[in-house]
Amino acid sequence: TTPTYDIFIVGLASGFKPMMLVDKLVDSGFKVGYSADGGSFKSQLRQANKSGADVAVIIGESEFNSDSVTLKNLRDSSQTVCTLDVMVSELTDLLATIRE
Repeated sequence: TTPTYDIFIVGLASGFKPMMLVDKLVDSGFKVGYSADGGSFKSQLRQANKSGADVAVIIGESEFNSDSVTLKNLRDSSQTVCTLDVMVSELTDLLATIRE
């Protein structure tokens, strides 16, 4: 079955507006989920895992302040950090790798 989401956004930074990222990712063709009510890192990551998404896009304070994101492969738990400018191409590559 097709997963409900490709990507699940885990936003922890104060001042972070998930919709800015959601719009950018949806415009790029991804199915995106996020926790509308926020919550702790652990609870958002739990939601990400339950959502069926392949990748969590994590934005904590350090990422927020450096215009970067952490991409967490929810299949093998590996993580990589990239800047917002290359996020879409990094996600495309990562999803292709996970699904091959």
